[in-house]
Amino acid sequence: MPRRLGENIKNELKSLDPVSGSIIIYTYRIPSTEERVAYSRAMIELKDGEIILRPVEARQEFGLKIIEGFDEGAFEKKIGDKWMSFSSDPASPNYDPDWKQLLLKYAPDQVEAIASHVFDGSKMIAVQREVYDEKN
Repeated sequence: MPRRLGENIKNELKSLDPVSGSIIIYTYRIPSTEERVAYSRAMIELKDGEIILRPVEARQEFGLKIIEGFDEGAFEKKIGDKWMSFSSDPASPNYDPDWKQLLLKYAPDQVEAIASHVFDGSKMIAVQREVYDEKN
C-alpha cells in the first residue's frame, strides 16, 4: 500500500504490551518538521558545560504530543474496588479526559515506544547480494 499524504489520515501502530501480553492498537499523528527538530534537541541538554542525555524525557514528552488514542478496552483503571475500562475516544461512555496522563503515569514504556518508533525508528530495508568480480 502506498503512503498516503494529506489531511485526516489515520495512522495506526500495533504494539505488543510486555506487561499484559496483549496487542494494543494506537492511533497517532505524523509529527511536523518543527516537532522532529524539537524532539532531536530535547534528547540532549547542555547544563553548566556538561552534556546530559535525555532520551526518556524526550520520548515521553513528544510521545504524548503525537498519540491520538488507543483501541477500546486496551486499558483498565481501578475505581473503588473494581477494574473498569477507560477510553481515549470522547464519544465513548468510558471516555477519560485524563487518558494521556494515565498512560504517562502507569504505562510510560508505551508512550516512549510510540515516540521511538515514529521519531527514531529505522525505516530502511536491507538486502544483501553477492557481487561477482570479473577477475575472480
